[in-house]
Amino acid sequence: IGETVNRYLEVAKRELGDPSWKITDNELQINQLRYPVVSEDGNRRIEVVLTGSLDRVQKCGNNAMILDYKTGKVEASKLQVKVPKTNKKKAEAENQEMAEPDPLAPIFDNPDYEKLFQLVFYAIMYDFYCPQKPETVQAGIISTHEINKNNPNYIFHASILGDGDLLKHK
Repeated sequence: IGETVNRYLEVAKRELGDPSWKITDNELQINQLRYPVVSEDGNRRIEVVLTGSLDRVQKCGNNAMILDYKTGKVEASKLQVKVPKTNKKKAEAENQEMAEPDPLAPIFDNPDYEKLFQLVFYAIMYDFYCPQKPETVQAGIISTHEINKNNPNYIFHASILGDGDLLKHK
């Protein structure tokens, strides 16, 4: 563990040499956050209590990035979700209506996307928690596994629909 920490600190020195991003929080505890949820039919409104600990939050201007540390292997493909293409011609030939695929369905339905679910959850929680809303919230994972392999690409960024911003207020 000591070697991993030392390697990360060496990498962090270079990483933090970029003056545009400033680390604002480490181990940010968000407790008892009451997030409003409305039923699909709009008839019920409840508040869900969200809690969590964000490993690292950094900002560049009014943009935020949440980074989570992982010691195990991280699969970059499991941090990205794209909407599958629909076959309009086939649906028209079968006289069926085209249902737009839900881009977030894999995050909730497939356990392979558990890390992406966690990052999306953190982005929503952080955005709701902030008194001054960031313009965008990005998220990613810092892989200590990749740092130990001296891989300079040790940060894996989350993406939904090919966009690195999980939340936007523009």
